[in-house]
Amino acid sequence: LHVDNDKQETTRGTFQQVDGRFPKIIETATELLAEAIMMCANIAPTEYIYIPGNHDRNTGWHLAYSMSMLFKDWKNVTIDYEPNPHKVRRIGDVAVGFTHGDASPKNIDWLMHQLTVGMSDVYLRYLITGHLHNASLKSCADGSTIREGVDSFCHSGKWEHEMGYPRTPLLYLKAFLFDGTATPPDTIIGKSR
Repeated sequence: LHVDNDKQETTRGTFQQVDGRFPKIIETATELLAEAIMMCANIAPTEYIYIPGNHDRNTGWHLAYSMSMLFKDWKNVTIDYEPNPHKVRRIGDVAVGFTHGDASPKNIDWLMHQLTVGMSDVYLRYLITGHLHNASLKSCADGSTIREGVDSFCHSGKWEHEMGYPRTPLLYLKAFLFDGTATPPDTIIGKSR
């Protein structure tokens, strides 16, 4: 959501340029997320996993909790709104981890080992992050974890422009397809509009 209050500030109080009043932003985000979950649920069982970000820890959690109430009677929709900043899901031989990525980069490799304690028969650890707002693919030093950063889906703001990051918003979304074997996922790139 980029901001966490009606002063256009992040959770820690950093001003961000946003285009709209805070209630309108929340309303739009709620409608878009609900629609996206419904679209996915019409195709397959769907799990929404909330991962706290550094810009919107409070509003992001409220949005996830709202989704849990909205979809509480849907049999094929699961909403994980726990505020834990690091989560993992097992898909066959693969542990897929999720974290925003704003923690110290030197802790990232260690993180997947901690998330997978007790998963001795996992043969691939794949960690998805988003904090740096750019697509990247890295392996940790011992080769046991692949870390993939996903690109940002938002417009450039005043700060990005002033810092020399004039980007246009992405016109695509990326999906990861894990088949349960210890191989990196296939990806699907789809147009967003």
